[in-house]
Amino acid sequence: MKKLVALILVCSLVAAHLWLYSQVYASKSRLDQQVQVRYVLPASFTHISSLDFKGITADFQFLQANFFIGEKIERSDTVTLEDWAYFKRIILAVTDLDPYFFDPYYIAGGLLAWGPHLYEDAIDILKKGMKYRPNDRRLPLTIGFYYFYFLNDSQNGAEYMAKAARIPGAPPYYATLAARLSYYAGEHEASVLLLKEMLDNTRDERIRQKYAKRLQALEDAIILERAVSRYRKLHGDRPATLHELVMSGIVDELPYEPYGGEWYLMEGGRVYSTSRFVDRACPKN
Repeated sequence: MKKLVALILVCSLVAAHLWLYSQVYASKSRLDQQVQVRYVLPASFTHISSLDFKGITADFQFLQANFFIGEKIERSDTVTLEDWAYFKRIILAVTDLDPYFFDPYYIAGGLLAWGPHLYEDAIDILKKGMKYRPNDRRLPLTIGFYYFYFLNDSQNGAEYMAKAARIPGAPPYYATLAARLSYYAGEHEASVLLLKEMLDNTRDERIRQKYAKRLQALEDAIILERAVSRYRKLHGDRPATLHELVMSGIVDELPYEPYGGEWYLMEGGRVYSTSRFVDRACPKN
């Protein structure tokens, strides 16, 4: 009987120990997670402690940030705004430690923009990258895209596209894209000035022809918009169609649209073309 009581007592103690251990472990895990989320080693500390291995330390921290978000996504856990704030703090620490490391700027910017829709945070990180990588056209190009696509801000989008276009080695379509965004934003003169600047600094004749073509289209659109303004002053309202500008004698004829489209009048007096200032596809033989 005594042995049975002792056995029951031992089993009870073991069960109690296991239960208490599981509770302590669960509490520890929660505490570890809270500490992990709330604290990131500052770059001022890691800059000293990493000695000559700052690049490796930055790589490790960057992987830590990606694993943190990646594991949550893989487990289908909800990634909270607090989680994304922790992720951003790691990225800022990484880029403080190694400010010339491209991947954290580009990848973190993409994750913050496309994931939790933290567009301003994404743009801030990319702008930080521009300070240390002024000749990397990918950063201003991405910022311009985020402004235009996510924030519906054509003006800032055009500004950063133009910065990307001015970096040596940028493809020619950067400038035409920036000019188009400027035109969308109502920055007519800015788009014309940008194209004139790019035209003056380009020696490739094929690219010069592209710039000149876009410049002609924009300048003609501006001429028509000014004619619409004169029509409104004379008649008290804007014309129903651009052909009324010719009929009223304000312009002799509508200018040739170099992309093969037709000019039309938009709401508010803006002039645009059915071609959207894009070359039509050449017919196949």
